[in-house]
Amino acid sequence: MLKDAKTKRDFILAVFLILLTLFSLSAYSNNIESVFVDIFSHFVVQYAVISFVLSVHFLLKKKRLLSLISLLLFFINIFNFNFSSKVAYASMEDNKIVSIYSANIHKDNRWLSRLIKDINNKRPDIILLLEVRPRHVDKLRYILGKYKYKIIDPKMYKTGIGLIFLSKYPVKSFNITNISESGNGIIRSVLDVKGKQVVYYGVHLPRISMDRSFKFKQRIFIKLASIIAEESLPLIVTGDFNSTPYSPIFKKLIDISKLKYPDYEWNPTWPSFFPPLWIPIDHVLVKHDAQIHELTKGGFIFSDHFPIFAKISLS
Repeated sequence: MLKDAKTKRDFILAVFLILLTLFSLSAYSNNIESVFVDIFSHFVVQYAVISFVLSVHFLLKKKRLLSLISLLLFFINIFNFNFSSKVAYASMEDNKIVSIYSANIHKDNRWLSRLIKDINNKRPDIILLLEVRPRHVDKLRYILGKYKYKIIDPKMYKTGIGLIFLSKYPVKSFNITNISESGNGIIRSVLDVKGKQVVYYGVHLPRISMDRSFKFKQRIFIKLASIIAEESLPLIVTGDFNSTPYSPIFKKLIDISKLKYPDYEWNPTWPSFFPPLWIPIDHVLVKHDAQIHELTKGGFIFSDHFPIFAKISLS
């Protein structure tokens, strides 16, 4: 009986190790057509932790081959942190720095006091707020009053959800593309930043999904990447990508657009309520003369996302 139980346990561990191997390798795939590859590619940190624990477990059980395989999986996942398009943090004078705050505040968030406090503490030059409902606008009047240039998605009052863009710098032009009735959208604006024209994109891209909307997500990523590839001015993109740097579709976006990612610091932004599954899906990307000076995760704001705060230099 004990032997049967041991055999069953070893079989389960072996199957689990095979699955862990497949999941770990998904982050190395360039297959943008597979929804399964996309979803399982996001959790490299979790795979690394599990692999390390398994390696220790097998070592204590004197199963050296399985311990070695698990340790190899650990390094395979850790190696993913070396993101190919990363760019070193810039070191610039404060008067050349633009600060940006980006947050998905969650459509059902009824407690905005922490959001307001976080913004007050950081005092950003530019703010992007996503999943904003009309009832949120009244609660944000204090913040709205601090910014001369403010854009409230006009479709918010029709669909019940949208975005808010605030800037201390003059907005020369802007347009908003609404992607879905669920608040997904893209704002493109041209800003006059200290005499220099800068293009800013604020994005809320479609969520991670296993249904038919994955094809829709693919098209949005590719189209956005193609549009950004044609931009010639210094460019900044921030927002909720609903995708990590390890997924094939995110890598494709980077490859087409030539956007740059900062030196990697693990700033997981979702899901804020469940740390074991934390993954980085809110990002700051730059192009041309824009360089990232600082990138940090904001405080808990009663949303399923943590906000992100960045300082960007324009040479």
